[in-house]
Amino acid sequence: MADDSELDYLRAWFSIASFEATAKHFSEIKKIDSINSTKRILIHPGELMNVDGKFYTKRYKVQISDSSEAELMSTMNNIIRGLELFNRGEPFNGIYDAPHNFLIYANGSNALSTDFITRDENGAGCTTTIVQSYLTHGKVLKFSDSNGATRCIIYNDFDTTHITGTVEFHMASPNTNLDSYVYFDNSDVGSLFMIRFSVDKLQHYISPSWVNIMDVTDATWYHIKITFDCSLGTNGRYWLWVNEIAKVSDQEMYQTALYIERLVLTTLEGDNPAIWYMDAIAHDWDDYYQIGDNLIGYSIPDILVHMNLVKGDLAEEQGRTKRWAQDLWFDIEWCIE
Repeated sequence: MADDSELDYLRAWFSIASFEATAKHFSEIKKIDSINSTKRILIHPGELMNVDGKFYTKRYKVQISDSSEAELMSTMNNIIRGLELFNRGEPFNGIYDAPHNFLIYANGSNALSTDFITRDENGAGCTTTIVQSYLTHGKVLKFSDSNGATRCIIYNDFDTTHITGTVEFHMASPNTNLDSYVYFDNSDVGSLFMIRFSVDKLQHYISPSWVNIMDVTDATWYHIKITFDCSLGTNGRYWLWVNEIAKVSDQEMYQTALYIERLVLTTLEGDNPAIWYMDAIAHDWDDYYQIGDNLIGYSIPDILVHMNLVKGDLAEEQGRTKRWAQDLWFDIEWCIE
């Protein structure tokens, strides 16, 4: 296998394991200080160390750098956590490049323990947890409502109020005939506009009723992107894309929105049992995220067998300003087929 292919695989792996960092390899850029990011990873070509039949091992130098020791250790910890998951056999397959991809959380974790959900008001018989996978996505948020008299309801409070912004995520349900809701909300008036899966449709609310956007299918993931601007029109307006295809354009919100400050995610009281899933959730104001980064999931190639961190040395990035840096060496085992 050509070395550039190996480097491409490793760049993808480091990008997922340490989401906040920008990973490049030597065929793309020669000096780490040329990477246009605060958090930087540069992967150098490997040196052949051992061959054993169909298996061979190469040693790779990987440079990491950041603006402070604490931030550097954050990147380092993410890489070590990723190595632990990979070598323990927990799949990276279906992990998406997003701030809230749930990779680091144990299966069965309450959604409230994640950095995405800030509070919940789940009723009796309703749970929101992290599960290993659903269909082609790994590590996802599952809503499970087994009580016809209550509902799942959880909140993603934003870092601050936002007049404009873009939010994107993946959404799926094994039964799109049942209701699963995403509200854009603020403290003054409550929900400002809403979308849902219901009666096998993706719908949005245009007062006084729900209006169909498109047909949806059971057990199918949909990438949904919504851009809003509260300064436009009478109430504020929004746009919606599904799988990168425009579906709603310049739509007036149904209540006056001076700002938006949270997502509200919920099932419907009366649906029992109701299950749906979300994954790879991102806001355009999230650090180190660019809209569209969460479109494609990562798949570990069969030829990547084992990864081992051999050693690390303190380093100094040569650039305009002194930064915290470290050189790491990884022994990585590959298979030729």
